[in-house]
Amino acid sequence: MMRSWWERLPLRLILEDQALAVLSTGEGAIVQKHRWTRLPDGEPRIIVDLAIPGDFVLEVRFPKHYPEACPSVRPVPYDKPISTHQFKKSGVLCLEYGPDNWHPRLTAANMVKSAWRLLAYEIIGASESVEIPTRHHADAAERVRLGAGVLLRPAAFEDSLREAETNTEFDFAWPSRNMLRVFPVAFPKGRALPDTPPAFCRESPSQARFIRLSEGAPEEPPTERTEFRAFVERFGNATIGEHMPLLMLLQWSDGRTRGFFCTPKGISALVDLPFEASPGRRLPDRCRSILASVKVGIVGLGSLGSEVAVCLARSGVKNFLLVDGDLLEGANICRHAGGFGDVGALKVDAVKELIRDVSATEPDVATRAVVLGSPTNPEFHDSVVAELGMVDILIDATANPETFCMLAMVSSDNRRPLVWGEVFGEGVGGLVASAHPDHGPCPRCVRAGLLATVSTWPPAPPSTSEVPYGGGSGEHLEATAADVGVIASALSNRVIQLLARKDEVPPAVTFIGLRKAWIFDSPMQCASVKVRSDDWSCERCWVPSSDPDPETFAIAESLFAT
Repeated sequence: MMRSWWERLPLRLILEDQALAVLSTGEGAIVQKHRWTRLPDGEPRIIVDLAIPGDFVLEVRFPKHYPEACPSVRPVPYDKPISTHQFKKSGVLCLEYGPDNWHPRLTAANMVKSAWRLLAYEIIGASESVEIPTRHHADAAERVRLGAGVLLRPAAFEDSLREAETNTEFDFAWPSRNMLRVFPVAFPKGRALPDTPPAFCRESPSQARFIRLSEGAPEEPPTERTEFRAFVERFGNATIGEHMPLLMLLQWSDGRTRGFFCTPKGISALVDLPFEASPGRRLPDRCRSILASVKVGIVGLGSLGSEVAVCLARSGVKNFLLVDGDLLEGANICRHAGGFGDVGALKVDAVKELIRDVSATEPDVATRAVVLGSPTNPEFHDSVVAELGMVDILIDATANPETFCMLAMVSSDNRRPLVWGEVFGEGVGGLVASAHPDHGPCPRCVRAGLLATVSTWPPAPPSTSEVPYGGGSGEHLEATAADVGVIASALSNRVIQLLARKDEVPPAVTFIGLRKAWIFDSPMQCASVKVRSDDWSCERCWVPSSDPDPETFAIAESLFAT
């Protein structure tokens, strides 16, 4: 069992306490008092009374990987709403620091100061305009995750709306698998929209209505059916009666349109999502069904990650943990394993259904809609990181350096193998790499050895990484589904080697060439990089763990006695 962070770093706890004490001193004190407490498992908590009108008491919680991961701050009791920038279910405040910009040099005192500024500025904002110090801005993916559904709006539909008359009926289809998504297929009713993807044409259409509202209509219509019907009749000059259509599209006088789904329980606003259709192909692979007992964690469900997930599912993997916070858009389909019927869904949800489509029996697929390097709820982030530490093998398909470093930490802390890959632009090829903390250097040392080797080579081709191995611009890559499929198949095969063919020891890194370019003299040429023992440069690989100084540990533990 992993020791609590303060038991490993007692001096850190002492410094944390000193930083909090500073906040309680002087004329500008922002904290009345603070005290430490701990749970039966040893995990510490801080209770803080803020020096601010309104009796604000906060609790600081620490993640298991503190100080490398971000703590969270929430009110006592935690279900008490105290801010407009607060995660509703957990009560956690959205502050200036989060999982994406946290650094170990920061302390709990920085989180408390940020919470004090947030609450103080909101009090001031009630009487004058001020910029609230928070970093939480809901993007499309978060709005879909928290919303009632999605209205997909292709360009042809937008063109039809410009010339449409009010109170026009139109038809829409239901491409939903696991959430509410609607797509207009005919506007007005019976007149098919051009370039509608075949996946939507197979659906049985339902009827909807488009209504223009007069000037002065409130920004938000009522959510109760009777009041909503009266709202439409007053500002839209249209009688919709008791049998309301399932979908209502309202247009305000400024040209803004919004979709609303009408059910017997009430009216729910849909998230509008522009729909861009583009052609694409998929390249599946065949593998043996030998991996039913393992659990695979995949971070990044874009073109590479989605292909790997489907490939492993075809190979017999039944248990997955999928982590990605992005939406699947029409422009992704040219290389993503998903189809047009999945556009508008979260990528984790789309890939979950793809896994189900190719599985002989019902798979166990857990999804976590979060970008690990984003300003999300620190407690949710910590729980996802903890779940990743419990899988049998980790896969990084993001080509993002920050995410790689986080997963390298999880790999080393939990003694789990990590496999990662990248696709190079211009059809040159890509790379596949792996590391197992129990059988050689850790992932960070493998990467360090790789960088040392590549630095002696000619300039590398563009990579999907913002800080690529050996160079590159990090711009959008021109790579076909075939290019991605080859690298995805190689990455999937590396996973199978590590889990099911343990007698085969693959090289740490393999570069895969798809055409004659860069270091490759011919198509389908591979170049391996072996990491030497003198490349092992981190404390995890070099220095054995040791117990902290007893005196320092005793001072840290005494803080819990008060």
